[in-house]
Amino acid sequence: MAKSIEEFLVELDTNSELLEKYKKDPIGTAKKYGLSDEDVKLFEDKNWDELEKRFSDAKRAVRVIHY
Repeated sequence: MAKSIEEFLVELDTNSELLEKYKKDPIGTAKKYGLSDEDVKLFEDKNWDELEKRFSDAKRAVRVIHY
């Protein structure tokens, strides 16, 4: 089962090992985490506005890590 993008962003904020992997390979890390192709595409396209919107819809604060 694919994990949600919200779970991934929370995990990035709380798991330093995952964050370091993301900094080195954001797309590969998102895929390995189990995100859907649609969610991975948001990272590929660097669509930070949509990422922020989805996370805001989950009633959480977002911290976008640009690469």
